[in-house]
This record gives sequence, C-alpha cells and structure tokens, in this order.
Amino acid sequence: MSRSAILAATAACLLLLAGPAAGSAQAASSRSTTPAAASPGALGPLRVEPLDRTVDGCWSKPDQVVGYAAERLARKGFALLPEAEAEAVEGESVLYIGVIADRVNGTCSGSLYIFVARDSWRAGDAHLVGPDASRISAPKTADLHVLGRVRSFIERM
Repeated sequence: MSRSAILAATAACLLLLAGPAAGSAQAASSRSTTPAAASPGALGPLRVEPLDRTVDGCWSKPDQVVGYAAERLARKGFALLPEAEAEAVEGESVLYIGVIADRVNGTCSGSLYIFVARDSWRAGDAHLVGPDASRISAPKTADLHVLGRVRSFIERM
C-alpha cells in the first residue's frame, strides 16, 4: 500500500470518528458495519497494516501486534495477504491499526483506532467495519493497550 493510501486511510478514519457533515458526499456514500457482522466471506482476503504516528517509543512493537492480529484472523478463517503487497488485490480488505501518540511528562498519551476498509473504499465507497477508538495513557508504551484492543476487535469479528 502506498504512503498516500495510508495517509488517506488515516484521514478517512479521523473524519469518520469526527462524524461526516450532514448532506456531504461522504455521509451519502459511507457504510459502517459492526465487527460482529464481519465474516471471512464478506471481507475477502485481508491485509493487516499498522498506521504508526507515534514519537518517543510510545508504540514500540507494531510488528508484534500485526503478527498477533494476523494469527488471530487466520484462526477465524480469514484469508490473509502479506503486508508488503505493493498493489491492491481485487476484493481485499485491510485491517488498519492506527496509533497517534506522544510522550507528555513521561506518559505516552494519544489515541488508538482500529477499522477494516474494503477495497471498494479506495474507489470512494467507504464501507468500514468498525471503527473502534480509544484514548491511550500509558506510563511506558501503548503496546499492551493496543494488543488488548486488537484482540477484542478481532474476537467480535
């Protein structure tokens, strides 16, 4: 996935969390599904991608979280695509795990969001599973908080 696509995904999630303006194009075309309504057949092949917008080591193990998420999804029957695929695969979905955090007085503070976007989302149809969002406030790193929320999100799928 290109850097611009990742930035677009980040922006779209933040807009979704803020709520689209009434009558906007996004409000007219976006659909959201709860994680419980997601299934391997409905989502197609799935890729897991971290969106790491942290500083000062607030999220020290994104690769570990991606591996954990992929393992849990595979156990639930989801077909997984490698993270490093450069081009979109027809019918794919992407599980985004985004952390935006900074260190304030020694505490890692910020936000976590998790959502799934279908490939059709790239064409302007924002079909999302989720999002799940939470605040982060951790003395060392956000790793355990992120891992717990990812586990909970995937368990509901």
